[in-house]
Amino acid sequence: MLFILDSSLIGLDPDSEELNRAITSLLLSYQSGHHLLFMEMTHLRSLRENIEHTLSYSGKKALQTLYNKLPVYKAAIGDLAHFAIVYLPENGELLPTRQGNIWRVPLPYFCPGLLQSTILGENDRDAELYILLANQYRSKKKLYPFAVSGRPRSGGGSGVVRVLDNYLATEIAPCLCVTDSDKVHPGCGKSATVRGCEELARTEAKLVKYLMLEEREIENFLPPDLLERASPEYSAFIENLSNVAGYSDVMWNYLDIKDGIKLEWIERKDEPTKRFWNCFLENFRLKREQCMQCNIADIRSCGCSKINGLGEKVLEKSLDFIKNNPPRLTGGVFDNDSRWVDAGKLAFAFLVCPAGETARQA
Repeated sequence: MLFILDSSLIGLDPDSEELNRAITSLLLSYQSGHHLLFMEMTHLRSLRENIEHTLSYSGKKALQTLYNKLPVYKAAIGDLAHFAIVYLPENGELLPTRQGNIWRVPLPYFCPGLLQSTILGENDRDAELYILLANQYRSKKKLYPFAVSGRPRSGGGSGVVRVLDNYLATEIAPCLCVTDSDKVHPGCGKSATVRGCEELARTEAKLVKYLMLEEREIENFLPPDLLERASPEYSAFIENLSNVAGYSDVMWNYLDIKDGIKLEWIERKDEPTKRFWNCFLENFRLKREQCMQCNIADIRSCGCSKINGLGEKVLEKSLDFIKNNPPRLTGGVFDNDSRWVDAGKLAFAFLVCPAGETARQA
């Protein structure tokens, strides 16, 4: 994440053990490639004169690196819509406050140290996708002075609310939490998982952001071009869907991409869900009436009344395809929809870090 050092830090007491520890935590997180720092050159020069004699060798090295790179950073940080401003508190504030996408964080908040940002998804591969999207965004925008650094963390499906709650209680590093909507049609209400994450993310006292996908599951969010390249079953799946009279593209967002769709699943649902999937309901019932096997015996698992999906490993195959193939085959698959670009931009803002430079001696 980008932490902008406010000009008020120039006045910090260099002999304060607490403030020295906090500023050192920020500098070391930058030098370790975990987060990005920025300060106006004239202000950084004054801050350096004030505190350099109290810093450790590592702190001085980080300060030197930052000083060298400020002109490069200044030309590129305007693309970051989410960031934090670190200031010297006058009234003993200890916790962040937030206005929109900008946090104001009192310097003592960083006394415990600052780890990498976390991407919290419903499983590890969900989180990995957003790290990949952040890198895609970086490449698309040619933000080469920066890299991406973060810790993927799994919420264990519906356990993501509990994991997020525990994270906010024990860590201060920024966290981007992303979940599916679990919606099976556009009019579905919010799930308990979504409501729980939204409530926790309302806190201003932590650097946390929550993103709910409109799609049912993360597989629905993947670009069709990527699914086609990564899943051998894709062509048959699309053909079977297209053969259902009344099927429309909007249904793609609410399909079970992994398991497919079955007559028994629709019949168990409430009336709004049945209405949304009515074309499949009618199609499957007609096929069952015409199926000789079903006329002989009531076989609930008969293939006449279901369309198989792409399998449980859809996301894994898609991510592996991108990682195992050159950019000429994978580049651009996330460029055709603003949702993918927006998700990458958000993830990049939470994961941005310096691109691995080393300090030059002045």
